[in-house]
Formats: sequence, C-alpha cells, structure tokens
Amino acid sequence: MLWKAYDSARGARALQGGEALLLQRIALIEALVGVLALGAAFVAAAALRSRRRKRTLTLGDADRRP
Repeated sequence: MLWKAYDSARGARALQGGEALLLQRIALIEALVGVLALGAAFVAAAALRSRRRKRTLTLGDADRRP
C-alpha cells in the first residue's frame, strides 16, 4: 500500500486542479492504511514470539513455596 500511495502522490504532481487534490487525498489514505498494516504485522509478530513462562497465581499460603 505504501508503494501504491507513493505512485499516486507522484502522479498527482502532474495533474492540475481538483483531480490532483483528489489523487493526493487518496494517496494519503493509502499511506495511512499501509502504516496500519505494518503496525498490525508488527503486533502479530510480537504476539507469536515465545516467552518464558511465569509462575501462575496461587491462592494458598503465600509463605509456602511448592
């Protein structure tokens, strides 16, 4: 999406008037969607990373360790 936004913005420079404004706005939306997609991919990759297991909550005696 980011490449498509870049191409749209580059193409908008050659146009005049309302067409250029519309194409620039579309390029901005495409860039925002691209950034959102990269953020979602980063969050998904971080969620798949293996982590060390932590102790679970025990409701028994706090002084006694198993």
